[in-house]
Amino acid sequence: MAAAGNLLDKADRALHDEDLERANHFIVRAVALQYDEHEQTAPAAEAASMLLFNAVTDALERSGQGETDWLNATVATLASAEGWGRSEMRHVLVAVCQDYLLDSLESRTIGDVVRNVPELAELRDAALGPEELAQAVRSVLEVVHDYRAALVSDG
Repeated sequence: MAAAGNLLDKADRALHDEDLERANHFIVRAVALQYDEHEQTAPAAEAASMLLFNAVTDALERSGQGETDWLNATVATLASAEGWGRSEMRHVLVAVCQDYLLDSLESRTIGDVVRNVPELAELRDAALGPEELAQAVRSVLEVVHDYRAALVSDG
């Protein structure tokens, strides 16, 4: 898991630097890591999901009372997101609703947003071949990148 996290952190930085070839190189290496029998998931799938979860929850935890930049960025990101990245953002928002004390406006907004995103399995639970998994991880990393950009433009 640590190796996948490290590789996807590097892919994330490469994506930030607009070096798609380098980002894809790290994604492919992460996808090639052996299935984790103990965690019952592909390390790259888990690491990608955690990267997105941490991006959202870190922004939420940094926000003050009544600040909604973190949530506005999720709404903006979901408007243009596709595929696994969109689905994983939905899962993150559902988890945030369950795990964090949100005000009623935040809860309603999340409810409205997730209602419009089809519920799929979590990426960590999906049985995907290497090429499909690489595309899914890339999709999640693109959503992380778009989320951070939305945070900057909103803040």
